[in-house]
Amino acid sequence: MTRNQKSEIGHRKGRWSFFVPISDFRFLISAIALALSLNACGFHPLYGTIGGGPGINMSSIYVSPIPERVGYELRNDLLDLFDSMGQSEGAAYRLEIVLKNEKVALGFLNNAEITRYNYYLTARYDLISTATNKAVKSGVARTITSYNVVTSPYATVAAEKDAQNRAARDVAETIRTELAVYLREALAHPASAAQPPVPPATPDAPSPLDAQPATGP
Repeated sequence: MTRNQKSEIGHRKGRWSFFVPISDFRFLISAIALALSLNACGFHPLYGTIGGGPGINMSSIYVSPIPERVGYELRNDLLDLFDSMGQSEGAAYRLEIVLKNEKVALGFLNNAEITRYNYYLTARYDLISTATNKAVKSGVARTITSYNVVTSPYATVAAEKDAQNRAARDVAETIRTELAVYLREALAHPASAAQPPVPPATPDAPSPLDAQPATGP
């Protein structure tokens, strides 16, 4: 192949690199149209701003200490998700949480030795306004994880702690989402957000007999 032929190929490649298929333009136009239609319908990102104003501030929530190791993990997860330093001074809200946890044997060998556990974690929470000292949002978050029982006691204890940590993270993410929705509505509709919260209908932990999928290790 001569130098002129290589130059011609390179020139053509250079021109082709600027070519964009019409289908890509159609996709871009469709995406822009969808975004505009959602905005026109009143849709806003959960953590975005409203009308150019300030967005929700999860760091304004102080998480009260929660007893036991799982409570400690849950509080730390919430502080991370809220991007909070954990200081009560200047907080607009205080989050109070009561935990209920239970582990239930799931698998057995012929000699009745347990091989697997389901771990149930339920958190009943109240978001309290520091200005009025009254609950403005209440709810229940629950999850199920599981872990195996192995021959090494140390490994079994480590697996149980990991299941507890995963459960705490799941519950923390559920609480964060529910509180973010509330704070979003409070910014958009301050009058309705000031109404007293409706207490959750089922504050207790799910029954171990309920057929619910467990999150594996």
